[in-house]
Amino acid sequence: MLKVLPPGEVVTTHKARGLAGVALAVLLIAGCASAPPVPPAARAELASTGKLRVGLILSNEVLVARDAVTGELRGVTVSLGKALAQRLGVPFEPVGYVNPAALVKSFGANEWDIAFLAFDPARAEQVVFSPPYMEVDNTYLVAAASKVASVELADQPGITIAVPERSAPDLFLSRNLKSAKVLRLPGGPDAAVDALKSGKADAYAENAHNLSLYAERLPGSRVLEGRYTVIQHAIATPPGKVAASAYVKAFVEDAKADGTVAEAIRAAGLHRTRVAQAEDKPLNLAAPNVVQISARMATSGQPNAASLASLGAQGFGGVVYLAPLTVPDAVRNEPAILEQQGIAFVNIPINFNRPTEADFQAFVAAVQGMGSKKILVHCQVNMRASSMVFLYRTVVGKESAETAYEAVTKVWSPDGPWKQFIVAQLRKNGIAFDPY
Repeated sequence: MLKVLPPGEVVTTHKARGLAGVALAVLLIAGCASAPPVPPAARAELASTGKLRVGLILSNEVLVARDAVTGELRGVTVSLGKALAQRLGVPFEPVGYVNPAALVKSFGANEWDIAFLAFDPARAEQVVFSPPYMEVDNTYLVAAASKVASVELADQPGITIAVPERSAPDLFLSRNLKSAKVLRLPGGPDAAVDALKSGKADAYAENAHNLSLYAERLPGSRVLEGRYTVIQHAIATPPGKVAASAYVKAFVEDAKADGTVAEAIRAAGLHRTRVAQAEDKPLNLAAPNVVQISARMATSGQPNAASLASLGAQGFGGVVYLAPLTVPDAVRNEPAILEQQGIAFVNIPINFNRPTEADFQAFVAAVQGMGSKKILVHCQVNMRASSMVFLYRTVVGKESAETAYEAVTKVWSPDGPWKQFIVAQLRKNGIAFDPY
Protein backbone atom coordinates (compact mmCIF):
# COMPACT_ATOMS: atom_id res chain seq x y z
CA MET A 1 0.00 0.00 0.00
CA LEU A 2 1.15 3.50 -0.71
CA LYS A 3 1.43 5.81 2.27
CA VAL A 4 -0.08 9.27 2.54
CA LEU A 5 2.72 11.61 1.63
CA PRO A 6 3.92 14.91 3.03
CA PRO A 7 3.98 17.85 0.60
CA GLY A 8 6.43 17.42 -2.26
CA GLU A 9 6.99 13.67 -2.01
CA VAL A 10 6.27 11.82 -5.24
CA VAL A 11 3.99 8.84 -5.78
CA THR A 12 4.47 6.71 -8.86
CA THR A 13 1.41 5.16 -10.44
CA HIS A 14 1.24 2.39 -13.00
CA LYS A 15 -1.28 1.03 -15.50
CA ALA A 16 -5.03 1.36 -15.10
CA ARG A 17 -6.83 -1.60 -13.53
CA GLY A 18 -10.22 -3.16 -14.30
CA LEU A 19 -12.72 -2.62 -17.09
CA ALA A 20 -13.33 1.02 -16.16
CA GLY A 21 -9.60 1.69 -16.34
CA VAL A 22 -9.35 0.00 -19.73
CA ALA A 23 -12.28 1.99 -21.11
CA LEU A 24 -10.82 5.24 -19.85
CA ALA A 25 -7.36 4.40 -21.18
CA VAL A 26 -8.80 3.76 -24.64
CA LEU A 27 -10.62 7.09 -24.55
CA LEU A 28 -7.51 8.98 -23.48
CA ILE A 29 -5.41 7.37 -26.21
CA ALA A 30 -8.02 8.17 -28.85
CA GLY A 31 -8.27 11.77 -27.68
CA CYS A 32 -4.51 12.20 -27.59
CA ALA A 33 -4.09 10.77 -31.07
CA SER A 34 -6.17 13.60 -32.54
CA ALA A 35 -4.98 16.34 -30.18
CA PRO A 36 -3.53 19.55 -31.63
CA PRO A 37 0.26 19.89 -31.61
CA VAL A 38 1.99 21.14 -28.48
CA PRO A 39 3.70 24.52 -28.86
CA PRO A 40 7.37 24.16 -27.81
CA ALA A 41 7.01 26.97 -25.26
CA ALA A 42 4.08 25.20 -23.60
CA ARG A 43 5.95 21.90 -23.37
CA ALA A 44 9.01 23.64 -21.94
CA GLU A 45 6.98 25.39 -19.25
CA LEU A 46 4.83 22.38 -18.37
CA ALA A 47 7.63 19.81 -18.31
CA SER A 48 10.78 21.70 -17.39
CA THR A 49 12.07 18.63 -15.52
CA GLY A 50 11.28 16.26 -18.39
CA LYS A 51 8.04 15.10 -16.78
CA LEU A 52 4.67 16.54 -15.81
CA ARG A 53 4.55 17.02 -12.03
CA VAL A 54 0.91 17.01 -10.94
CA GLY A 55 -0.17 18.34 -7.54
CA LEU A 56 -2.96 16.23 -6.01
CA ILE A 57 -4.99 16.61 -2.79
CA LEU A 58 -5.01 13.13 -1.29
CA SER A 59 -7.74 13.81 1.29
CA ASN A 60 -10.45 14.59 -1.29
CA GLU A 61 -11.82 11.45 -2.94
CA VAL A 62 -13.67 13.48 -5.54
CA LEU A 63 -10.23 14.33 -6.88
CA VAL A 64 -8.11 11.27 -6.10
CA ALA A 65 -8.51 7.92 -4.36
CA ARG A 66 -6.41 4.82 -3.71
CA ASP A 67 -7.14 1.43 -5.21
CA ALA A 68 -8.20 -0.78 -2.32
CA VAL A 69 -6.18 -3.72 -3.65
CA THR A 70 -3.04 -2.20 -5.20
CA GLY A 71 -2.79 1.10 -3.32
CA GLU A 72 -2.35 2.91 -6.63
CA LEU A 73 -3.75 6.39 -7.11
CA ARG A 74 -6.80 6.72 -9.35
CA GLY A 75 -9.65 9.15 -9.91
CA VAL A 76 -10.61 12.10 -12.08
CA THR A 77 -7.48 14.15 -11.50
CA VAL A 78 -5.17 11.19 -12.07
CA SER A 79 -6.96 10.41 -15.34
CA LEU A 80 -6.78 14.02 -16.54
CA GLY A 81 -3.17 14.39 -15.41
CA LYS A 82 -2.19 11.31 -17.36
CA ALA A 83 -4.10 12.54 -20.42
CA LEU A 84 -2.24 15.86 -20.37
CA ALA A 85 1.11 14.14 -19.85
CA GLN A 86 0.34 11.88 -22.81
CA ARG A 87 -0.41 14.91 -24.97
CA LEU A 88 2.90 16.44 -23.95
CA GLY A 89 4.73 13.18 -24.56
CA VAL A 90 6.30 13.13 -21.08
CA PRO A 91 5.95 10.90 -17.98
CA PHE A 92 3.20 11.60 -15.45
CA GLU A 93 4.50 12.20 -11.92
CA PRO A 94 1.92 12.70 -9.14
CA VAL A 95 2.92 14.93 -6.23
CA GLY A 96 0.68 14.20 -3.26
CA TYR A 97 -0.44 16.65 -0.56
CA VAL A 98 -2.21 15.46 2.56
CA ASN A 99 -4.93 18.14 2.42
CA PRO A 100 -5.86 21.41 0.65
CA ALA A 101 -3.90 23.50 3.12
CA ALA A 102 -0.70 21.61 2.31
CA LEU A 103 -1.15 22.17 -1.42
CA VAL A 104 -1.91 25.87 -0.93
CA LYS A 105 1.25 26.22 1.18
CA SER A 106 3.24 24.84 -1.77
CA PHE A 107 2.29 27.78 -4.03
CA GLY A 108 5.50 29.32 -5.35
CA ALA A 109 7.71 26.42 -4.21
CA ASN A 110 8.19 24.88 -7.70
CA GLU A 111 7.02 21.45 -6.51
CA TRP A 112 4.49 20.91 -9.29
CA ASP A 113 3.79 22.00 -12.88
CA ILE A 114 0.00 21.80 -12.64
CA ALA A 115 -2.23 21.29 -9.62
CA PHE A 116 -5.84 20.15 -9.30
CA LEU A 117 -7.91 22.10 -6.79
CA ALA A 118 -11.17 23.98 -6.47
CA PHE A 119 -11.34 27.45 -7.94
CA ASP A 120 -11.59 30.30 -5.45
CA PRO A 121 -10.99 34.03 -5.97
CA ALA A 122 -8.48 34.13 -3.11
CA ARG A 123 -6.43 31.32 -4.67
CA ALA A 124 -6.65 33.00 -8.09
CA GLU A 125 -4.46 35.79 -6.72
CA GLN A 126 -1.58 33.30 -6.39
CA VAL A 127 -2.06 30.87 -9.30
CA VAL A 128 -3.59 30.91 -12.79
CA PHE A 129 -6.72 28.77 -13.14
CA SER A 130 -8.04 27.01 -16.20
CA PRO A 131 -11.76 27.05 -16.96
CA PRO A 132 -13.56 24.60 -14.65
CA TYR A 133 -13.64 20.98 -15.80
CA MET A 134 -16.01 19.63 -13.12
CA GLU A 135 -18.73 20.87 -10.77
CA VAL A 136 -19.54 19.31 -7.40
CA ASP A 137 -22.51 19.93 -5.11
CA ASN A 138 -21.45 20.95 -1.59
CA THR A 139 -23.72 20.33 1.37
CA TYR A 140 -23.60 19.22 5.03
CA LEU A 141 -23.25 15.95 6.91
CA VAL A 142 -25.13 15.92 10.21
CA ALA A 143 -25.40 13.44 13.06
CA ALA A 144 -28.75 11.89 13.97
CA ALA A 145 -29.38 14.35 16.82
CA SER A 146 -28.12 17.46 15.01
CA LYS A 147 -30.04 20.72 15.34
CA VAL A 148 -29.45 21.34 11.61
CA ALA A 149 -32.45 19.96 9.73
CA SER A 150 -31.75 21.45 6.29
CA VAL A 151 -29.15 23.37 4.33
CA GLU A 152 -31.28 26.50 4.50
CA LEU A 153 -31.43 26.37 8.32
CA ALA A 154 -27.70 25.82 8.92
CA ASP A 155 -26.70 29.47 9.20
CA GLN A 156 -28.18 30.17 12.64
CA PRO A 157 -26.81 31.54 15.94
CA GLY A 158 -25.43 28.75 18.13
CA ILE A 159 -24.63 26.47 15.16
CA THR A 160 -21.06 25.32 14.56
CA ILE A 161 -20.09 24.14 11.08
CA ALA A 162 -16.81 22.26 10.71
CA VAL A 163 -14.78 22.59 7.51
CA PRO A 164 -11.47 21.24 6.17
CA GLU A 165 -8.94 24.00 6.82
CA ARG A 166 -8.21 26.25 3.80
CA SER A 167 -10.46 24.13 1.60
CA ALA A 168 -13.05 25.46 -0.84
CA PRO A 169 -15.84 24.99 1.77
CA ASP A 170 -13.75 26.93 4.30
CA LEU A 171 -13.13 29.80 1.90
CA PHE A 172 -16.74 29.98 0.73
CA LEU A 173 -18.46 29.66 4.11
CA SER A 174 -16.03 32.01 5.85
CA ARG A 175 -17.11 34.69 3.38
CA ASN A 176 -20.83 33.92 3.36
CA LEU A 177 -22.02 32.65 6.76
CA LYS A 178 -23.75 35.37 8.76
CA SER A 179 -24.53 33.69 12.10
CA ALA A 180 -23.08 30.19 12.34
CA LYS A 181 -19.54 29.64 13.61
CA VAL A 182 -16.83 28.01 11.45
CA LEU A 183 -14.63 25.33 13.03
CA ARG A 184 -11.50 24.54 10.98
CA LEU A 185 -10.17 20.96 11.02
CA PRO A 186 -7.34 19.12 9.23
CA GLY A 187 -9.84 17.46 6.89
CA GLY A 188 -10.58 13.86 5.99
CA PRO A 189 -13.08 11.33 7.34
CA ASP A 190 -11.53 10.87 10.79
CA ALA A 191 -11.73 14.57 11.63
CA ALA A 192 -15.25 14.85 10.22
CA VAL A 193 -16.65 11.87 12.11
CA ASP A 194 -14.94 12.88 15.36
CA ALA A 195 -16.29 16.45 15.20
CA LEU A 196 -19.86 15.25 14.72
CA LYS A 197 -19.72 12.33 17.16
CA SER A 198 -18.17 14.45 19.92
CA GLY A 199 -20.60 17.31 19.43
CA LYS A 200 -17.88 19.81 18.58
CA ALA A 201 -19.76 20.58 15.38
CA ASP A 202 -23.44 20.49 14.42
CA ALA A 203 -22.62 19.95 10.73
CA TYR A 204 -19.62 19.15 8.57
CA ALA A 205 -19.32 20.96 5.22
CA GLU A 206 -17.79 19.22 2.23
CA ASN A 207 -18.65 17.96 -1.22
CA ALA A 208 -21.63 15.62 -1.36
CA HIS A 209 -19.63 12.66 -2.65
CA ASN A 210 -17.12 12.70 0.21
CA LEU A 211 -19.89 13.19 2.74
CA SER A 212 -21.68 10.09 1.43
CA LEU A 213 -18.51 8.13 2.23
CA TYR A 214 -18.11 9.70 5.67
CA ALA A 215 -21.74 8.90 6.51
CA GLU A 216 -20.98 5.19 6.27
CA ARG A 217 -18.70 5.59 9.30
CA LEU A 218 -21.24 7.40 11.47
CA PRO A 219 -24.44 5.40 12.06
CA GLY A 220 -27.60 7.50 11.93
CA SER A 221 -25.92 10.41 10.16
CA ARG A 222 -27.26 11.81 6.91
CA VAL A 223 -26.14 13.96 4.00
CA LEU A 224 -28.55 16.87 3.65
CA GLU A 225 -30.43 17.32 0.39
CA GLY A 226 -29.84 20.57 -1.46
CA ARG A 227 -26.57 22.46 -1.44
CA TYR A 228 -25.06 25.63 -0.05
CA THR A 229 -22.93 26.10 -3.17
CA VAL A 230 -21.54 24.39 -6.24
CA ILE A 231 -17.75 24.12 -6.22
CA GLN A 232 -15.97 24.34 -9.56
CA HIS A 233 -12.77 22.35 -9.93
CA ALA A 234 -10.00 23.56 -12.23
CA ILE A 235 -6.32 23.12 -13.05
CA ALA A 236 -3.84 25.63 -11.66
CA THR A 237 -0.54 26.65 -13.22
CA PRO A 238 2.11 28.85 -11.60
CA PRO A 239 1.92 32.57 -12.44
CA GLY A 240 4.15 33.84 -15.22
CA LYS A 241 3.91 30.69 -17.35
CA VAL A 242 1.79 32.15 -20.11
CA ALA A 243 2.25 29.38 -22.69
CA ALA A 244 1.58 26.69 -20.09
CA SER A 245 -1.64 28.26 -18.82
CA ALA A 246 -2.93 28.83 -22.38
CA TYR A 247 -2.28 25.22 -23.32
CA VAL A 248 -3.90 23.88 -20.14
CA LYS A 249 -6.99 26.01 -20.77
CA ALA A 250 -7.32 24.55 -24.28
CA PHE A 251 -6.74 21.03 -22.91
CA VAL A 252 -9.57 21.43 -20.39
CA GLU A 253 -12.03 22.58 -23.03
CA ASP A 254 -11.01 19.69 -25.29
CA ALA A 255 -11.35 17.18 -22.44
CA LYS A 256 -14.87 18.42 -21.71
CA ALA A 257 -15.87 18.38 -25.38
CA ASP A 258 -14.51 14.94 -26.29
CA GLY A 259 -15.95 13.09 -23.28
CA THR A 260 -12.69 12.57 -21.37
CA VAL A 261 -13.95 14.37 -18.24
CA ALA A 262 -17.35 12.66 -18.36
CA GLU A 263 -15.75 9.22 -18.61
CA ALA A 264 -13.34 10.00 -15.75
CA ILE A 265 -16.27 11.02 -13.52
CA ARG A 266 -18.18 7.87 -14.47
CA ALA A 267 -15.17 5.61 -13.88
CA ALA A 268 -14.63 7.17 -10.45
CA GLY A 269 -18.28 6.57 -9.48
CA LEU A 270 -18.78 10.11 -8.20
CA HIS A 271 -22.11 11.31 -6.78
CA ARG A 272 -23.68 14.72 -7.43
CA THR A 273 -20.80 15.61 -9.71
CA ARG A 274 -20.94 16.66 -13.37
CA VAL A 275 -18.87 18.07 -16.25
CA ALA A 276 -18.60 21.86 -16.15
CA GLN A 277 -20.11 23.73 -19.07
CA ALA A 278 -17.83 24.57 -21.97
CA GLU A 279 -16.41 28.05 -21.89
CA ASP A 280 -18.17 30.30 -24.36
CA LYS A 281 -15.51 32.60 -25.77
CA PRO A 282 -15.22 34.30 -29.16
CA LEU A 283 -12.56 33.32 -31.63
CA ASN A 284 -9.61 35.65 -31.95
CA LEU A 285 -9.64 35.66 -35.73
CA ALA A 286 -9.08 38.62 -38.06
CA ALA A 287 -11.12 37.43 -41.04
CA PRO A 288 -14.38 38.28 -42.80
CA ASN A 289 -17.63 36.68 -41.60
CA VAL A 290 -16.34 34.52 -38.75
CA VAL A 291 -19.01 32.04 -37.58
CA GLN A 292 -18.54 29.66 -34.64
CA ILE A 293 -20.36 26.45 -35.57
CA SER A 294 -19.45 24.41 -32.49
CA ALA A 295 -16.60 23.94 -30.04
CA ARG A 296 -14.88 21.87 -32.75
CA MET A 297 -15.60 23.86 -35.92
CA ALA A 298 -15.66 27.42 -37.23
CA THR A 299 -16.03 29.00 -40.67
CA SER A 300 -14.70 32.27 -42.03
CA GLY A 301 -13.37 34.22 -44.94
CA GLN A 302 -9.60 34.53 -45.48
CA PRO A 303 -7.75 35.08 -42.17
CA ASN A 304 -4.69 37.29 -42.26
CA ALA A 305 -1.23 35.83 -41.66
CA ALA A 306 -1.16 36.81 -37.98
CA SER A 307 -4.46 35.06 -37.33
CA LEU A 308 -3.28 31.95 -39.16
CA ALA A 309 -0.18 31.95 -36.95
CA SER A 310 -2.38 32.02 -33.82
CA LEU A 311 -4.58 29.04 -34.69
CA GLY A 312 -2.42 26.50 -32.86
CA ALA A 313 -2.61 28.47 -29.64
CA GLN A 314 -6.39 28.59 -30.03
CA GLY A 315 -6.55 24.81 -30.19
CA PHE A 316 -7.08 24.32 -33.92
CA GLY A 317 -5.66 21.13 -35.35
CA GLY A 318 -6.88 21.38 -38.95
CA VAL A 319 -7.71 23.89 -41.68
CA VAL A 320 -9.71 23.23 -44.84
CA TYR A 321 -9.34 25.99 -47.48
CA LEU A 322 -11.99 25.98 -50.21
CA ALA A 323 -10.66 28.55 -52.69
CA PRO A 324 -7.71 28.34 -55.09
CA LEU A 325 -4.41 29.37 -53.55
CA THR A 326 -3.99 31.73 -56.52
CA VAL A 327 -6.91 34.08 -55.73
CA PRO A 328 -5.79 37.67 -55.07
CA ASP A 329 -6.56 37.73 -51.33
CA ALA A 330 -4.99 34.35 -50.53
CA VAL A 331 -2.12 34.20 -48.02
CA ARG A 332 0.44 32.56 -50.26
CA ASN A 333 2.43 30.98 -47.45
CA GLU A 334 -0.63 29.74 -45.53
CA PRO A 335 0.42 26.06 -45.85
CA ALA A 336 3.85 26.86 -44.39
CA ILE A 337 2.39 28.95 -41.53
CA LEU A 338 0.12 26.07 -40.56
CA GLU A 339 2.80 23.41 -40.98
CA GLN A 340 5.02 25.25 -38.49
CA GLN A 341 2.27 24.78 -35.90
CA GLY A 342 1.67 21.14 -36.82
CA ILE A 343 -1.80 21.95 -38.16
CA ALA A 344 -3.19 19.70 -40.88
CA PHE A 345 -4.05 21.60 -44.08
CA VAL A 346 -6.28 20.58 -46.99
CA ASN A 347 -6.94 22.77 -50.04
CA ILE A 348 -9.99 22.09 -52.22
CA PRO A 349 -9.89 24.76 -54.97
CA ILE A 350 -13.63 25.07 -55.65
CA ASN A 351 -14.60 27.08 -58.73
CA PHE A 352 -17.06 29.58 -57.25
CA ASN A 353 -19.15 29.62 -60.42
CA ARG A 354 -19.34 25.84 -60.73
CA PRO A 355 -19.43 23.87 -57.42
CA THR A 356 -19.71 20.13 -57.97
CA GLU A 357 -20.66 16.97 -56.14
CA ALA A 358 -17.01 15.93 -56.37
CA ASP A 359 -16.10 19.09 -54.43
CA PHE A 360 -18.55 18.13 -51.70
CA GLN A 361 -17.27 14.55 -51.52
CA ALA A 362 -13.70 15.85 -51.26
CA PHE A 363 -14.82 18.16 -48.44
CA VAL A 364 -16.50 15.31 -46.58
CA ALA A 365 -13.32 13.23 -46.86
CA ALA A 366 -11.20 16.16 -45.65
CA VAL A 367 -13.35 16.81 -42.56
CA GLN A 368 -13.61 13.14 -41.67
CA GLY A 369 -9.87 12.80 -42.13
CA MET A 370 -9.34 15.42 -39.43
CA GLY A 371 -10.86 13.08 -36.82
CA SER A 372 -11.79 15.03 -33.68
CA LYS A 373 -9.43 17.94 -34.36
CA LYS A 374 -10.76 21.44 -33.99
CA ILE A 375 -11.22 22.67 -37.57
CA LEU A 376 -11.37 26.01 -39.34
CA VAL A 377 -13.08 25.88 -42.72
CA HIS A 378 -12.49 29.04 -44.74
CA CYS A 379 -12.51 30.50 -48.23
CA GLN A 380 -12.39 34.14 -49.33
CA VAL A 381 -15.52 35.58 -47.68
CA ASN A 382 -17.14 32.43 -46.17
CA MET A 383 -19.58 31.76 -49.01
CA ARG A 384 -18.06 28.45 -50.14
CA ALA A 385 -17.20 27.48 -46.56
CA SER A 386 -20.59 28.22 -44.98
CA SER A 387 -22.40 26.32 -47.76
CA MET A 388 -20.19 23.23 -47.63
CA VAL A 389 -20.35 23.07 -43.83
CA PHE A 390 -24.15 23.36 -44.01
CA LEU A 391 -24.30 20.39 -46.37
CA TYR A 392 -21.88 18.41 -44.20
CA ARG A 393 -23.95 19.04 -41.07
CA THR A 394 -27.22 18.03 -42.72
CA VAL A 395 -26.14 15.22 -45.06
CA VAL A 396 -23.40 13.63 -42.93
CA GLY A 397 -24.15 14.88 -39.43
CA LYS A 398 -27.93 14.45 -39.79
CA GLU A 399 -28.59 17.81 -38.15
CA SER A 400 -31.79 19.73 -38.75
CA ALA A 401 -31.47 21.63 -42.05
CA GLU A 402 -33.41 24.55 -40.57
CA THR A 403 -31.01 24.85 -37.63
CA ALA A 404 -27.83 24.32 -39.65
CA TYR A 405 -28.88 26.87 -42.29
CA GLU A 406 -28.95 29.65 -39.69
CA ALA A 407 -25.14 29.73 -39.85
CA VAL A 408 -25.30 30.27 -43.62
CA THR A 409 -27.70 33.20 -43.31
CA LYS A 410 -25.20 34.98 -41.08
CA VAL A 411 -23.00 35.26 -44.18
CA TRP A 412 -25.21 35.25 -47.29
CA SER A 413 -28.25 33.85 -49.10
CA PRO A 414 -26.95 31.41 -51.71
CA ASP A 415 -28.25 32.00 -55.23
CA GLY A 416 -27.45 31.00 -58.78
CA PRO A 417 -25.19 27.95 -59.12
CA TRP A 418 -24.73 27.64 -55.36
CA LYS A 419 -28.45 27.45 -54.60
CA GLN A 420 -28.87 24.91 -57.40
CA PHE A 421 -25.94 22.90 -56.06
CA ILE A 422 -27.22 22.91 -52.47
CA VAL A 423 -30.74 21.89 -53.50
CA ALA A 424 -29.39 19.07 -55.67
CA GLN A 425 -27.31 17.64 -52.82
CA LEU A 426 -30.20 17.90 -50.36
CA ARG A 427 -32.65 16.21 -52.73
CA LYS A 428 -30.19 13.43 -53.54
CA ASN A 429 -30.03 12.65 -49.83
CA GLY A 430 -33.77 12.86 -49.25
CA ILE A 431 -33.75 16.18 -47.40
CA ALA A 432 -36.73 18.42 -48.12
CA PHE A 433 -35.45 21.92 -47.45
CA ASP A 434 -35.43 25.01 -49.68
CA PRO A 435 -32.57 27.48 -49.08
CA TYR A 436 -33.76 31.05 -48.69
